[in-house]
Amino acid sequence: MSPSMYIYELFDGDLRPRMVSEVNWGMFGGNRTPAYLLHVEGTGWFLANDTINRAFCVAVEGADSKSLQAALDWACGLGSAHCSEIQSGMDCYGTNTHHVFLSYGRAK
Repeated sequence: MSPSMYIYELFDGDLRPRMVSEVNWGMFGGNRTPAYLLHVEGTGWFLANDTINRAFCVAVEGADSKSLQAALDWACGLGSAHCSEIQSGMDCYGTNTHHVFLSYGRAK
């Protein structure tokens, strides 16, 4: 399924006066972090910053490390996952692989 979308603005416009409901409509925050992980090259899927419909996610074996790192960065950043346990020296740090970290980060 190919979703149709309208891009309201590229960056969040939190500096000009307007209604609160219009402040966070950009694809990127003021610090250039993405609000949505969009794949527009025809892969047929995209992830939004969905904090209501939670799901347990496990990274696919064999996925490339760049994609896993990008997904982990999103999960532990804009995705609002609690990733403190997979930091160095913490209980779940045990193995330093993107696959394990992403499976933990996306599930939180």
